[in-house]
Amino acid sequence: MRYQLLPGSSMPDILIRGLTASEIQSLDRLAALEGHSRNAVIRDMIRRSLRASAPIDPEEARGLFDLLSDLGDESIMSQAWR
Repeated sequence: MRYQLLPGSSMPDILIRGLTASEIQSLDRLAALEGHSRNAVIRDMIRRSLRASAPIDPEEARGLFDLLSDLGDESIMSQAWR
């Protein structure tokens, strides 16, 4: 099936089927947290996925390292398995 461009549009629309209500709610929560639309969040996810081989953005890496900093703390990690 080929998609037709909408009049006045330079890009085709994409329909995503098979998402659960829970997945849509999670997507909407993420969009609200980021202050973006659902479409913008999905577009950003797709673009990140497509450039997965690109270098990691230093700011994104710092955020990830901040989230993972507890992994080296034995007292915190021992509580994770209780």
